[in-house]
Amino acid sequence: MELSMNTPLEKQFEYGFAKISDLRVAAVRDEAGNLPHIAGVELKGQPIHATPRFWRSFFSRFHVAENTFRYFSHAEVFQRISTISPCETFRYCLEHKEESHPNILAISPPSRPLIEYEEVLDLIGRYEGDDITYHEGVVRSTHAPRSGEHPVEIGGDGFKNRYVLTVPIDGHGLPKIHLALLRLLCTNGAIGHHRAFRTDINLGKDIKYSVGRVLDRYDNDNGYAALWQRFESAQSSWASLREAQQLYKI
Repeated sequence: MELSMNTPLEKQFEYGFAKISDLRVAAVRDEAGNLPHIAGVELKGQPIHATPRFWRSFFSRFHVAENTFRYFSHAEVFQRISTISPCETFRYCLEHKEESHPNILAISPPSRPLIEYEEVLDLIGRYEGDDITYHEGVVRSTHAPRSGEHPVEIGGDGFKNRYVLTVPIDGHGLPKIHLALLRLLCTNGAIGHHRAFRTDINLGKDIKYSVGRVLDRYDNDNGYAALWQRFESAQSSWASLREAQQLYKI
C-alpha cells in the first residue's frame, strides 16, 4: 500500500466507553459573563485535551447548547445529564500524542457503527487513493471515478474528474464524497463543497463494506457536467467570482 508522504502513519488511537460522570472539567469564569475558559479536562482521571470536535459531538449527543455553560458550571450540566438521561454512556476516541496529553475526538452512541483509522488507510490504498491527509478525526483522500478521469478543457485549462472522500474515524458524522476537478497545469484543484456536489454515504452495520463499495463503483456523470458548467461560468465572468468562492475550495 503506497501512501503520500503527508499521511501520518504513526497516529495511534484508543477507543473506549465512559459515562458523563467520568468527565471532569476545570473552567475559569471572567467578570464579563462570557463563556468560561476551560483550564483542563479529565476522562477517568486521565488529563486530556478536548478538541472542538469533541464539544460539537457532545452538544449533539446530549442536546445541550454551548451557551448553557454561561449560566451553569460543567459539573452542574454533567450531573443533570446523569440524572435524567437514560443514554449517558458514550463511546470515545482518543488520539495519542508523544509529548502531550491525548486529544479526545468525537463521542458517539455505543451502538453506532465505526470504522477505524487503519481500516480507512487500507481501503484508500486498495483503491489507489492519493493526496491522503488526516485532521482531527477525519481522513481525506482523492480518487478517480469509476468511468475514468475524462479530461476536459475549461477556459483554456485542462482538467480531470476526481472526487474527494472524507471518512470520520471517531464515529461522529457520515463519510462524504465531494466532486472535484484536478487542474493539469499545476496539479491543484477545485472541490465542490455545495450540497449539489456532495454525496453522503449511507451506512449499514459494516462501514468498511459500505465505503469499499462506493470506492469500487462511484461515478456521477450529471454531477461532473454541472461542475464543469459552474466552473466554466466562474472562469468566464467576473460576476461569478463570488459564486466560485462560495462553491469551491480552490
